[in-house]
This record gives sequence, structure tokens and C-alpha cells, in this order.
Amino acid sequence: MSDVSRILSEADHIDGMAHDPHSSLRHIKADLADLDELAHHLHEVVDAVERGRYSGHVDGNTRHVHSMLDSLNGTIHRMERVVAAYSAPPSGCDVGRGHDGHRGHDDRSTRSRVAGAIFGAIMERSSHRGHRH
Repeated sequence: MSDVSRILSEADHIDGMAHDPHSSLRHIKADLADLDELAHHLHEVVDAVERGRYSGHVDGNTRHVHSMLDSLNGTIHRMERVVAAYSAPPSGCDVGRGHDGHRGHDDRSTRSRVAGAIFGAIMERSSHRGHRH
């Protein structure tokens, strides 16, 4: 599978998980790390092509490609920060206890829903940034 296809597949998977209130933030975090690795690898491949490492040649300026890859990396890193923020227990809470101090009132599904809404907003904002209207 090509690098771009793998990135699109992983991004689609993460998007689906981000909108599922039962998704594990730990799973999303691991998938974001995989996506980040794929995106950085693709950036390295583009750099290598420009340096002539592979046969063929580059026609024209590739600034737009680097701009899109930078935007992708920025979006991934913002999403990683969101997951990190929502993965940490709320300040002042006893781990394993809900906000009311009783066991069994875990707010992970609420945090997953909020994270999904934030991911949606980040993805929407990122997709509009690259389009000219």
C-alpha cells in the first residue's frame, strides 16, 4: 500500500474512533503515533525525491507539497495534544473515582465524546485551510 493510502486509511480509522463515544483514548493515542510516523516518513520521501535519490525528476516547485505536509503534521500534533490532555485524570480527582468521589462513575465516555468533538473541529478547520474559496 502506498504511503498516502496508508495515511488516509489510518486517518479515516482515527476519525471514526474519535466520533465513537466508546473508543479508547489509549487506542486513539497509539493510532495518532502511527499516523505521525507515516506522515514524517512521507515528508522524508518527498525530500529524498527532491534530492534526486530516486530515478526521475521533479517538475516545478514543490512548496505546496511541503505546505500540505506541514499542515498535516501540525494537525496530527494538535490532535496528540488533545488526547494527552483528555487522557490525564482531572486535577483534584482520585484516580479510579468519579468527580463525585464514588467508584464506578468514570467520565471516560464523556471525555471521549468531547475529544471527538474537538477532533472534528480540528479536522474541519484543517480541511478548510487548504482550500481556496
